[in-house]
Amino acid sequence: MGYPLPIDQSPTNPFFSLSETIGMPVGEVNRLLDGADNTKIVSPLNGITYIDGDAKINSNLVGEGLLYVTGDLHAAGDFVYKGLIYVEGDVHLTGSPWILGSMIVRGTSDFNFSAGNAAILYSSEALMRALDNSMPVIMLSWQDM
Repeated sequence: MGYPLPIDQSPTNPFFSLSETIGMPVGEVNRLLDGADNTKIVSPLNGITYIDGDAKINSNLVGEGLLYVTGDLHAAGDFVYKGLIYVEGDVHLTGSPWILGSMIVRGTSDFNFSAGNAAILYSSEALMRALDNSMPVIMLSWQDM
């Protein structure tokens, strides 16, 4: 049986920036990352998480929202994440991660799930819910009554 390969590893496939992926101007994304809820891996890992450099996830991590890593992501053991994981570097996954939403990797992807039961499930609804819950509220207008 085996495991399926990542969807598209073609070098001619365009790579969408974080800004393009979440549909926000670059300046807004930068402000969002500047005000991140987390800047290191903690559990629970909720909201906007911005890791400038490499990140390591060990077992028993749970989280929801946006996880943005500028370096490599190494994840081992059991962890659960709902939302968008966006990695500028390489990803190395082992164990039994359960990801609902999407994972975008600019570099290479190395998966070893022989010792676990992994699931990386795309869900546009999970993405929208996680990102909507993580984004700050912006007042568009008001009216005095």
